[in-house]
Amino acid sequence: MQVSGSEVGKPRSKPLRKKMKALEWSVEVLKYLYHRKELRDFVRQDLVMDILKLKRIVEPMDQVTAPATVTNKLDAVTVLIRLLKKVGMISGSFKRDALFHLDLTVVQAASRDLFGKLKILVGEVSQIADPVSSPQIDAMVNLTLCICC
Repeated sequence: MQVSGSEVGKPRSKPLRKKMKALEWSVEVLKYLYHRKELRDFVRQDLVMDILKLKRIVEPMDQVTAPATVTNKLDAVTVLIRLLKKVGMISGSFKRDALFHLDLTVVQAASRDLFGKLKILVGEVSQIADPVSSPQIDAMVNLTLCICC
């Protein structure tokens, strides 16, 4: 039996993904794993997520609230970052110019897509309209971001 040069001297690596035993899986587990993979793929491939350079991606547990409809980029970015923070995803340092040069619809689409993927995994918080409060997004006081020039 011949062994190729690339196989000589290499230790066998353990598989990165866990193998599921036949008795451990169910349709619900498979659905959950599929949707979790879809979320990870979205975070890796979406332009806005790439700009935000997420440092920590945790398993979402809390139900999420649908992103508010806003009319300017600052509010759209605020909505997105709050959604990320709510589920424990922390953005790294990013170039603010790259984020704010995006079209408003691109940022809104990223928020909607992220919400859609999270909603499947953890559920949605039902919103009750409050006629007293303003629909405006309050200041970014509680957000902790490292923004590079």
